[in-house]
Amino acid sequence: MRIRFIFIAWLLTASIAGITAHAEQRQDAAEPLGVFALGQSNAGNVGQGPAIAPANVYELAWALHRVVPAHDPLFGAYGKGTNVWTRVGAQLVQDHVADSVVIALVAVGGTRVADWAPGGRLNGPLKQRTTFLVQHHIKIDYITWSQGESDFTTPAKDYTDNLLRVYATIWNAGIHAPMIVAIETLSRTVLPQIRQAQLDAIARHKCLIRGPDLDDLTGPTLRYYVGHFTTEAQDIVAKRWVDRIRQVPRFQCPSPTAP
Repeated sequence: MRIRFIFIAWLLTASIAGITAHAEQRQDAAEPLGVFALGQSNAGNVGQGPAIAPANVYELAWALHRVVPAHDPLFGAYGKGTNVWTRVGAQLVQDHVADSVVIALVAVGGTRVADWAPGGRLNGPLKQRTTFLVQHHIKIDYITWSQGESDFTTPAKDYTDNLLRVYATIWNAGIHAPMIVAIETLSRTVLPQIRQAQLDAIARHKCLIRGPDLDDLTGPTLRYYVGHFTTEAQDIVAKRWVDRIRQVPRFQCPSPTAP
């Protein structure tokens, strides 16, 4: 039975040898593509369709301190449904963007950007997870950001500043990959000020890259409850993420702050 991810302080005591052994099992011809996927509900296990377990896609099982074959629902998020990142991984392999994919997921529903930034309740755990990846040599090529729906009352400037601080938190903890930011604000309605805030953050830092725009996915076949993606929508979202990832080169960002 899957262990629901709970943000608490816990000792990260996994063996480097154990992580490395599992990493070697998935490195056939090339190094896997690593994704550190962050966000709220729609990065979580909210899909309603059948679970999948794609070949050559792996996930970090935080509670077990191990890299394991990925299958829905993914570790690192609440919910018992399907996950968009399982589908992203499958399509990256299917489309030959990567021979294999490792997903390190941290998704917490109902969160605002301030929760992830310094002073927020998730900033400490975010640093812990980042440090864990660095210490155990889980290479990350892309950080992805899928959040914005809960910032109903957040001023645009505050959102932009906090998103840049979230990136600086990850960079200072040792992961220097670019962050691909989805334009994603739709819950009950689209939030124009947050869309603009996300674009402003992208414009202010060369290591924040514009990701897929997901606010056009509306209607009962694509959304349920309060803006959650259906499995049909997850398939569309996965394709958009893959199309964007294939366009973004892998590089190391030289600075945590906006140039």
